[in-house]
Amino acid sequence: MRKKTSGISVRLEKKHKRWCVRISATLTPNNREQKKRFPWVAYEQEAVEKNVTSSAIAFLAAKKWATEQNLKKVAMGVAGFTLSPAANTDACAATRLLDGRATLLEAAEELIRLRFPRGDKKLLSEAVETYLLELKNLGRSPIYIRGVDDPLRGLAKSCPTKHVHEIAREEIEKFLDSRKCSNNGYNHYAQDIARFWRWAGRQGWTNTNPAATIPEKSQQPTEIGILTPPEALRLLTAAKEHALLPFVILGLFTGLRSEELCRLTWDKVLLEDEEPRVLLPARSSKDHEFRGIDLPENAVSWLKTIPFRVGNVVPLSRVADSFTLLHQKCLGRPWPRNAMRHSFVSYIARLQGESKAAEAAGHESVRMTRQHYKALVTKRAAVAYFGIQPTTTPAELALLLAVPAGQLTVTQPIPMKATA
Repeated sequence: MRKKTSGISVRLEKKHKRWCVRISATLTPNNREQKKRFPWVAYEQEAVEKNVTSSAIAFLAAKKWATEQNLKKVAMGVAGFTLSPAANTDACAATRLLDGRATLLEAAEELIRLRFPRGDKKLLSEAVETYLLELKNLGRSPIYIRGVDDPLRGLAKSCPTKHVHEIAREEIEKFLDSRKCSNNGYNHYAQDIARFWRWAGRQGWTNTNPAATIPEKSQQPTEIGILTPPEALRLLTAAKEHALLPFVILGLFTGLRSEELCRLTWDKVLLEDEEPRVLLPARSSKDHEFRGIDLPENAVSWLKTIPFRVGNVVPLSRVADSFTLLHQKCLGRPWPRNAMRHSFVSYIARLQGESKAAEAAGHESVRMTRQHYKALVTKRAAVAYFGIQPTTTPAELALLLAVPAGQLTVTQPIPMKATA
């Protein structure tokens, strides 16, 4: 809906529930187009008192303002361009301060751009909640959203009364420094915050992105932590009691990421084929590319012990919390980050080569596999790792680890009795 009269238009913006007034440059004192918005919510109380809609009250206020601006143009005439003594003093001081680097008009325009958003003002805390809700509605994974809401909600908590456009780069850097995280974590947080500000700019809540200019810290080599074969066996045994056995089996012996496992369904786990494997659709993978992972023989044996294989492989809604309790109970040491995936890639690289490991893990290049994984394990440990069967006992696994790797293969039966 638009109402226009001799250079003045009043437009209804239904999406934002407000009226927008536009006055053409020919009717303004400085010959520049003017805009002003009147949100309905500001007139709700008056609307109740007069028993009319708040939109109608907002429209009348907008029309009145536009009329006043037009009358102001007529009344000011030439006097409108005459500065008062105080304004003249300020103008001279501002000109000296600028020292030829910009005009007063350019300085004023930049101030307006920085201090006044195009749309309505929005509290940072409210904007963050709106952003997280939009991510959820767009289908982003819960794991991704949990990783994003940590820095954003933390920043909003540190600036509870500030609007999005009022946050400066220094405040974001101060918050990031207070997190006392690694350089890699610092960079990830800064990227998440910069991504949020780009989104807020599209909503009209800010004209700048203070996080975009935060310099990256030097990347630190990531320590790859893996599980030993005995630890993997303990984890598999304990997983039976926590209804997490499919999650642990596929995590240990396919290297799928946690979020990929949470999206996987049993119809994509092909156990009865001549070549058992897991098919990961593009919509379920992190890099949005189709991937097929061969299942080792011991993984097939483990998966066949699960009686009901329909629906989601991981039906639990709170996998992260349940798994945390699981590995705290059976590991006996701090849980290495992404330990199941790192273990699989390390052991498969030792047995079948870097190219096979990179393909199974979905790495962009073999270089990543070569740098971070292969040197971590021995061939003997790799043979033992893929030799863990549902009937394997700790003593049998210890015997397997004691036999030189050259005398065993992954498919060779494990001796049933261990020598003293």
